[in-house]
Amino acid sequence: MIRNPIDTSIYVNPQLSEFIERWVNGMDIEQPIILTQMRNYLLGLLPESFK
Repeated sequence: MIRNPIDTSIYVNPQLSEFIERWVNGMDIEQPIILTQMRNYLLGLLPESFK
């Protein structure tokens, strides 16, 4: 039992959620996307100067 549940919805950016949902739903894949894959994808979108 969780005594102090955290409402994760207050930490989620709606624009990021929409982006992830569009990205995942637009892919023709057999296995579900995991957080590591999403992180790597987003990192690949950043300019080299930011990395």
